[in-house]
Amino acid sequence: MVVTGRLVFDEGKLPVVDYNNQQDTPHNTYIPARLTGQSLTLNGFDTGFDQEITLNAKCFGPFCAGPVSDLPYLAFLERQPKGYMLVFNPCGDLAFPEPTAAMQEKVLHCFQGGPCEPDEY
Repeated sequence: MVVTGRLVFDEGKLPVVDYNNQQDTPHNTYIPARLTGQSLTLNGFDTGFDQEITLNAKCFGPFCAGPVSDLPYLAFLERQPKGYMLVFNPCGDLAFPEPTAAMQEKVLHCFQGGPCEPDEY
């Protein structure tokens, strides 16, 4: 599910790397969050979305995802048996902070069957 909306969670629960014991850094850190905004349909971001979700802040070695609370995101959610999950990793995410109208239009156009390639590399 694709949603554009404000993501709120406790940033104090994000993983912190102990560089002297990097092997002890968790690969997955699950954090309760709330995402409030609009979900995508064939007509656009026009269906209300206000749900508790799970945020998964992933770490790869000493590098951890760093999402920020209380920002708008364009988010690609995974449907899980117990609700939705939003995965963040340190190399690129399924969530884009402060999305522009052009970004949302590009996602809508792709969803409607148009080209999905980025305009620039």
